[in-house]
Amino acid sequence: MGLTARDATAWLTEACAPWPCNSFLRIQLGEAELSLRADDARPVIDALSALLVFAASDGKVIARGPEPTQR
Repeated sequence: MGLTARDATAWLTEACAPWPCNSFLRIQLGEAELSLRADDARPVIDALSALLVFAASDGKVIARGPEPTQR
């Protein structure tokens, strides 16, 4: 599958339930969407954090994308 989109959105979600629930990292790139348990996605979360720090320190403005739709 070739991904041609240039903009991606990533967000963390967690279910609201009376019992402990896992947090998930969700990433949307064009029409493709990926969900990973946050515990399993730690390297991805760390890389996204590092990317944001790099972009902010370089004086670039990070634009917030559209809010993701709930499924």
